[in-house]
Amino acid sequence: MNLSKIQSFLVKFALGIVGILAVSCTSLPKEAAGDTSALNYEKPDVVKNEIERIKEFLSSNPSTALFRAWLLQEPGILEECVVENVRLAETAFEKQDWVSCLKIAKSFESLKIENRLSFTSNQMEKNLLSDVPGIKAPSKIAASLSDAINATVTIWVDKGIKVSYGTGRIDTVLGSGFFIDERGYIITNHHVIESLVDPEYEGYARLYIKLASDSETKYPAKVIGYDSVMDLALLKTEIDVPKVLLLDNTKNLSAGDKVTVIGSPLGLEASVSQGVISSTERTLFTQGKVLQLDASVNPGNSGGPCIGENLKVQAVVFASVLGSEGLNFAIPVDYLLQELPYLYNGGQFNGEFANSWTGCYGKNRRSAGTKSGVDVCYVIPGTSAVYSGLKKGDVIKECDGKPVYTMEDLQNIFRTNQPGTILNLTVEDLEKGLVSVPVLLEKRPKDPAYLAYKSDLIERSFIPLFGMQMTRSSTNSKKVYKIDWVIPGSECDEAKFSENDTVTVTDVKADVKNKYIYATVYTKRKKAGFLDVAMILSANFDSPWFF
Repeated sequence: MNLSKIQSFLVKFALGIVGILAVSCTSLPKEAAGDTSALNYEKPDVVKNEIERIKEFLSSNPSTALFRAWLLQEPGILEECVVENVRLAETAFEKQDWVSCLKIAKSFESLKIENRLSFTSNQMEKNLLSDVPGIKAPSKIAASLSDAINATVTIWVDKGIKVSYGTGRIDTVLGSGFFIDERGYIITNHHVIESLVDPEYEGYARLYIKLASDSETKYPAKVIGYDSVMDLALLKTEIDVPKVLLLDNTKNLSAGDKVTVIGSPLGLEASVSQGVISSTERTLFTQGKVLQLDASVNPGNSGGPCIGENLKVQAVVFASVLGSEGLNFAIPVDYLLQELPYLYNGGQFNGEFANSWTGCYGKNRRSAGTKSGVDVCYVIPGTSAVYSGLKKGDVIKECDGKPVYTMEDLQNIFRTNQPGTILNLTVEDLEKGLVSVPVLLEKRPKDPAYLAYKSDLIERSFIPLFGMQMTRSSTNSKKVYKIDWVIPGSECDEAKFSENDTVTVTDVKADVKNKYIYATVYTKRKKAGFLDVAMILSANFDSPWFF
């Protein structure tokens, strides 16, 4: 179990805005930025250049080419892109690559392009789910707690011999997992098997599993798919599976409900602990909520099932905090169910589940005390959202025909649509009212805040970094700014910054190793009695509010 990772996250998350820090950072220049406005197709040179760009995309990224050609609305290049995407879709159909087929079919439907395919998106969704483990009820269902124990396994990642101070020792990663299908498919955490899929890892690594009923025999296994963001992985082994656990959901789960955790803490196979759900709304991931448990969890429990009184899996254990009794966390099985078709079917990223995004930063819109959409607060230059024309002040009300009340609603829709898919957003525009906006989903970068920082000017990048928009207020100094807007509930709002406060930004640095951005500022805040104060603002390279 990667305890250091969760502890580090909690410390950094709680850090927010700090007073004085000593860090080793790399300072980056901030005198240039990309354009954040959509292309002006009324200019002939823009149209000419865009056609050339679309032709370049057509061979390397045909979904981007289709999207840009549709926005341009030049019949010749649009037809060329449609024909190429039809060819790719039919080739994918012959190979039973349902993921690629679904992306193209849904994109055509979103753009209202005449369907020249031999299939629809609904048909591809059915094909995608047809053979997925964990979706259909298996034959060897665990009907008792002892059955549930026999449905769990210990994960062994053999990393050979590690030499330290001239002495060698066996290097092994231990974790837990559970069968979801009688064909030998197993669920565990990504961090348990990370060395097997990390392209930067150059050492030896072999994957094995041990059954709860046989602690001596190690069976070889392989990784089928994984998601490093949600910390999930799908494995496969070729053995006679003893029992299988059914996957439930957390829709009716609430604080106080009893749960049972099964796993191999410290390598002690088939260990059982019981407790209750402490909370269903903990934000530790950038893509969703996690459960907090008080059931005993220790190193080695990672990837084990958290089952309810109906003996169905409601969550996957992934972390605990050392030194804090009863502070343990599990990933709701709802996210696993959303990702399983893609984990099972692989995709264009060699088994890695690719999270989608558009390049925006936003917050939940509240109307009359209720959440009623997602406010677009900022758009990163060069992302697909720029080309779609999304801008600050827009409110996303629907996506792919489904209502969007919160950021989590939007992320759930994105999670079930892979990068390269074009979806329709229903957007409330301040001037135009409700409008339909097509947007191309792209692969979400690991460090979106860092991308915003590198791509934009200081005054604009401070919106997603710290929650305030600024303009330069001095012709004599490039470091003096006036605050135009503070996002309610943001770090700067909590630190009592407000509109019209003057801020002198003396330094901004990116700590690439620890994935944090720090800004040293000098300010007089109206809400703090105009007292002179020097502060260091801090922001993680990622945030749940990027979409």
